[in-house]
Amino acid sequence: MNFDTYVSRLQRLYSDLNLELELAAPAGDRELEKLQAVVEIEIPDDMIQCWKRSNGSESYPFFGHPHLVIPYEFLTVNQAISAYQGLESRAVNYEALGLERASDPRIKDGWFHRGWLPFAEFVGGDILICDLAPESGKRGQVIGFSHDPDDIVFIAASLPELLDLSLAALEEEQDQFFEDYL
Repeated sequence: MNFDTYVSRLQRLYSDLNLELELAAPAGDRELEKLQAVVEIEIPDDMIQCWKRSNGSESYPFFGHPHLVIPYEFLTVNQAISAYQGLESRAVNYEALGLERASDPRIKDGWFHRGWLPFAEFVGGDILICDLAPESGKRGQVIGFSHDPDDIVFIAASLPELLDLSLAALEEEQDQFFEDYL
């Protein structure tokens, strides 16, 4: 599913729940160029198109974890940069403490890599990441940083797959994802 279709279906879900999905203004070229400069690896067009449609979400939840009931907000470009820098600084602390994480052959070892682009976050510190430089997985796969316990796990093979899984999760578990708003 592409992002425009996802947003249309998410708007329908919100409407069915008597809620309004509020999108932010699109990200500008200057913001996206700044993000590209920070990440230093070419960002896939499908990810850029998300921010060109809406620079983050005004509504919550915007994404749903496909395997757990974790609602995510869609980060603005500036929030994505901050999350990226936060992952980078957190990794130094984890490595200094000798913290290890579970190994998945699709994901590079370690707690941070230049090709990891955060795009969604749960208030508890869980982050969805577009993996631009996977170990043996697919470029553009979606991985997740989970907090408590701290780990980095595989979520979906691509952004379109995540959008399919996210919408299915939000629709199937509406009572839990939207409980604070119904």
